[in-house]
Amino acid sequence: MELRKIRIDEMMPEWFLVPGIAIATCAAIIASQALISGSYTLISEAISLNFWPRVSVRQPTELKGQIYIPSVNIILWAGCNLMILYFQNSTHMEAAYGFSITIAMMMTTILLSYFMFYRLKWNIIWVLLFLIVFGVIELSFFITNIVKIKERWMFLFFELFIFGVMYVWYHARKTNNKFVRFIELGKYTPLIKELSEDDTIPKFSTHLIFLTKANHREQIEEKIIHSIFSRRPKRADVYWFLHIERTDEPYTLSYDVSELVDDKIIKVNINVGFRIQPRSEMFFKRIVQQLV
Repeated sequence: MELRKIRIDEMMPEWFLVPGIAIATCAAIIASQALISGSYTLISEAISLNFWPRVSVRQPTELKGQIYIPSVNIILWAGCNLMILYFQNSTHMEAAYGFSITIAMMMTTILLSYFMFYRLKWNIIWVLLFLIVFGVIELSFFITNIVKIKERWMFLFFELFIFGVMYVWYHARKTNNKFVRFIELGKYTPLIKELSEDDTIPKFSTHLIFLTKANHREQIEEKIIHSIFSRRPKRADVYWFLHIERTDEPYTLSYDVSELVDDKIIKVNINVGFRIQPRSEMFFKRIVQQLV
């Protein structure tokens, strides 16, 4: 008991104990809010870059950039409880926290070096000098923390879980895209036009919209054609094929329209910056209003 009192007195004077606890509590609240907001932003960007499954993203206010992701909130809640049960003491968390911060610093240095060399076109000597100076410092911190976490290393499973989801989702989409077969849309435009004008077939919809991954104007997925001419043909007045293209610019938002058959078969390419949420239904309504 006496030893504990001496340690508290060394950290702060006795008269400052209550204000110090209040300040520490406020700092913890601010830090937790920063963690939550940062997690939402990172997952939102990961979804846009196809590194995370498409989950529900809500807009709680009218202000741009304020988002809420329920699934991420649940993951943070579960992770926080599991970490408390596992570490049980803040002393045990020091090495894990230092390890995570060091990994983030090292990744930032590597990515910044890549950006300076390939985007800013810096001289390779300056880039290597930057990488060596910061790399040596961060590597020393990394080795120090590696030694400390030898008794509490199972927290890495949480980080590996996040990495595993991103890795599997990204490569699974690439594997799936390899089996997607694209065909020439022009070969089927006469059939689609004939289907649209055939009054003997019940009308499925006035405007039928398909999302397509085909980058080229004249191509379409084979499965979309099969969907239109399946056992119950989808007859419509107008067929829209909507393609969303991600650009390297952050806030690009433009489109171009190609009418393969006048007022019958229309393909729309929407160019969306990587910082903009791809709300296809909102973009499409706006484009139709402008066309009208």
